Amino acid sequence: MGATLGDWPGSGNGEPENSQWQWRLGGGRLIWWMPIESVIGTWWWWLHAGATWALVGLIWVVQRVIYPMMAVWPLDRFTQIHADYTRRVGSVVGPLMLVELAGALWWLVVAPSSALAWAAGVLVAVNWLSTGVLQVPLHQQLGRNFESLALKKLIRTNWIRTVAWTARGLLLAGTIVI
Repeated sequence: MGATLGDWPGSGNGEPENSQWQWRLGGGRLIWWMPIESVIGTWWWWLHAGATWALVGLIWVVQRVIYPMMAVWPLDRFTQIHADYTRRVGSVVGPLMLVELAGALWWLVVAPSSALAWAAGVLVAVNWLSTGVLQVPLHQQLGRNFESLALKKLIRTNWIRTVAWTARGLLLAGTIVI
């Protein structure tokens, strides 16, 4: 499985002994990699998978319960309730998204030839782009004053994140089964 380099601790023949890490020739250069089977057993992979699944559950509650209920929030208090909502949800979603991003990037570093790592990374990118380009501006608009059209657009465009997070969660669950 590629070229092994160097003297690994405790090894008499240069082969890794009880090590998940290996040096490998890839594209004419040496890369440090970790086989997919080893990636899945690491604490950081489980941490990032847990963050993803927390986000999957949260996005479905937001999509099917919270966003539709915004239409019935009292108009005279809408901006106040919305500001409280975004502050509270942001304090939960922000750290989870950062853990998920860090885990996805790390997975790409340790398994750069893994199609699963790249697919999972693309789904993280979709969520970050959708959040920054679509949902945040719509929340800012709703934070100034309620507009039915903005809320409908928020609900419609949030399906991008709902589908992407669900797909990412299923992909990670599938890697456990593989």
